[in-house]
Amino acid sequence: MPTVDSTNSYVTEAEAATYFGERLYATAWTGASEADQQKALLMARRLLDLHISWKGTPTDEDQALAWPREGITGIDDDEIPEAVETAQLELALTLLGTDLTASPEGQGIARQKVDVIETEYNPADRGGVIPDSIVFMLSSLGSLRGRQVSFSVSR
Repeated sequence: MPTVDSTNSYVTEAEAATYFGERLYATAWTGASEADQQKALLMARRLLDLHISWKGTPTDEDQALAWPREGITGIDDDEIPEAVETAQLELALTLLGTDLTASPEGQGIARQKVDVIETEYNPADRGGVIPDSIVFMLSSLGSLRGRQVSFSVSR
């Protein structure tokens, strides 16, 4: 069974138990085995650190995790923000019910034609591994890696 501790997780198992004990719609968590809960917490932390480009710099160059960080206004350099902890918990809950790393069937296909087979692809049609609600939760602390932002200006 994996071990969840401060070297590989932003939250403890006890904090997760408290959080999900007070949260509505936490059946996926409360119904999961302890081993699956631990795996979900660890995978959620890995996915956050892999897919979020955090602001600031790690407090210690040898630290195992992306947090704590320095150079972020309003956050102490030994602090893990509550939003990061909540994001890990919410992502862990989502992972217990959904494989966010799998590509959904039909993803990236804009149009298909059956006779004289034709397929048109849309590279922008890619679901994210990190749900938008979690990206929004973390928006003051970092941004999604690889997300292309486009806009138009008209007069």
